[in-house]
Amino acid sequence: MHKNYMTIRLYYTHNNLELATKVLSTIYDENKELYKIEVEETIFHPKGGGQDQDIGFINDYPIIDVEMDGAKFYYYLTNELEVGQTVKFRIDSATRTLNSRRHSLGHVIGYILEKKMWIPIKASHYPDDCKVVFKRTERSLDDIEISDLTREVENILSEDYEKSIYYQEQKRVVSFGGKVTYMCGGTHVDKLSEIGDFSITKTKIKKDNLTVSYSIN
Repeated sequence: MHKNYMTIRLYYTHNNLELATKVLSTIYDENKELYKIEVEETIFHPKGGGQDQDIGFINDYPIIDVEMDGAKFYYYLTNELEVGQTVKFRIDSATRTLNSRRHSLGHVIGYILEKKMWIPIKASHYPDDCKVVFKRTERSLDDIEISDLTREVENILSEDYEKSIYYQEQKRVVSFGGKVTYMCGGTHVDKLSEIGDFSITKTKIKKDNLTVSYSIN
């Protein structure tokens, strides 16, 4: 293994769904009965940060499992690949698009509620559990109606702000129009209109927390 090597995460900078990269190591994992592959670069977003993982392939072999060890990624395949071999990564477009739409909508909801003086404290963008949780402040507005929130989201999406990515204090920042801006390691749409149809399914205030649940249609 390349002990000091960091897998280059190209999904941090672009949404390309295909990549040619080199194999750095291949080891057979007897417990999993799969080959553990280390590559130079990746476009595969793993599960984490509130976002589901991509569905991907290496040389058309499906990625069965993913393991992260610090800043390195290992992919488990049924087939062996040779060290030094150039291989082709391919990401399933439909899954990536849905994950990016869900995650980006979570940011928009966060932006709107922050303007109502609620502080976002955690978020989930998984298919069956899309929600953003906020903490109350002394100035939080309690009148959170689904119809009003839906209309406010629609107004932001109609602005169709484009995505920009930059780094602040070595942290990745994703911004739409310089307004909807959060530190984030996830994948996102290129412009807000790509979020498309959505539903705010539930709002709930319990003690000092507000939960906004939503779905992508």
